[in-house]
This record gives sequence, structure tokens and C-alpha cells, in this order.
Amino acid sequence: MKSPSEWIEILAKHQNRQYYRDQTPESLGILIDLARGFVPDIIVELGTCFGLSLRAWIAADTDARITAIDSTFKHLRDGLKVLPLDLSKIKIDLIEKDIEGIFFPALWGNDSKVLLYCDVHGGQLMGHILNHAVTILPSGSLVVIDDVWYSEIRLDETTARRFFDDVVSQQTDPNIGREHQPRYFADYWQSGSLFGFEEVPTICEYLNEQRIGAKMKSKVLWFSI
Repeated sequence: MKSPSEWIEILAKHQNRQYYRDQTPESLGILIDLARGFVPDIIVELGTCFGLSLRAWIAADTDARITAIDSTFKHLRDGLKVLPLDLSKIKIDLIEKDIEGIFFPALWGNDSKVLLYCDVHGGQLMGHILNHAVTILPSGSLVVIDDVWYSEIRLDETTARRFFDDVVSQQTDPNIGREHQPRYFADYWQSGSLFGFEEVPTICEYLNEQRIGAKMKSKVLWFSI
């Protein structure tokens, strides 16, 4: 099986671009390690895109049933043309539907060990996920959110621009206009700030209100319920 670096290289070459809004080899490695260490029996991923996170769960050799939800699997099907993956060998449900229309209680049982993975953008959508999915997860579940960078210092307008230039820009596509790049930030209750897309203030508000101690590394954030 090819490595995460090779997955990205093949898909990036196919798209004739560097990656934007997607994973890095380091973040994919974190997803693999989380799946192996947590050993869920159900993985629910919101936002499949080209299927790199899906490949991470498969690389983790998990026995979990995977439910992948996205408004369209056009990008996944496109990626499978250049980087084939035999989905018949895993337990998977592909739900092509807007996330806001999903009835989350039907995706797991009260005693399920769930890994909920979010690779979506938008404050309203993230608020919906936090209020309608995260709050009803079984105790002991793990929530993983992609595209959230952590700054050890509290950010303001000046330091946020510097943080983007020094850290975030290294993991986004420079060919994408700045208006589409991550540019939102909010203070995290324990220390420092979170940086990312429009959903970051919503994520921070939830973590701060619930006093949740999240872990963050290589633009991946995760916490236990």
C-alpha cells in the first residue's frame, strides 16, 4: 500500500496543484495513529472530498464500520480513477447527502465506540455538527477535527498574519487566492489561540464553554467525550 506522501503526490499531480483544504502527510499519520490507538467500532467521517481520510482509516487496518458522508462523492470518484481503492474489502456506507439532513442518532448505538471525524468548513455547519452530533455521542467517543492550527501565543490581527505566513501557509496551496485561505482565529480557554477557517470561532466557543481539553498537532484537533 502506498504511503500518505505518495497518496498526496499522485492526487496533487492529477489536479495540477498543491494541496489546499486537505491533509498533509503528518496529519494523515495522526489520523492513522488515532484510529489504531482508539480502536473504534464505528468511524463517521463528515466531508470525504478526495478520500484521503478514508485511506487513513483503511491504512490503520481498522475493523470499524465506516460511514462516509458528503454532499457529493464526485471528488472521491475522481480520485479513485488515479488512485484506486477497493472499497468492497471494508465495511463502509457512503451517504451522499447534505450533513444538515443527517439523523445522527441512527449512525451509532448507545454503547458504540465512535470516532467522529470532521473535515468541513463553515461556522453554521460546524455549529450544527456540535449541537446535533457531538452532544449525543456515546460516552468515550473521540471527536477529530481537521484544518485547525494551534498557536501557543494569543493571536491578534498582526500576530495572526505572521502565524499564517510562518506556519499555515506551509500547509495550504499558494495558488489559491488569499480570500479563500484560512484567516479566522479565536482564543482557546487553556492558552493560546486556534486558527483556521470560518468554523474556528464556533469550535473555540464550544471548547471554551465546555472547558474541554483538546489535543492539537499538525492541523488536527481531537478530544474525548
